[in-house]
Amino acid sequence: MKPGTKVEGVAIIADDISKNPGIVLKINA
Repeated sequence: MKPGTKVEGVAIIADDISKNPGIVLKINA
């Protein structure tokens, strides 16, 4: 994920949360 793609990144991360709840820790960190 590139540093400049926050909008797309959020969508990707949100999609990944359903697959891997552990990613939530990275968002809140």
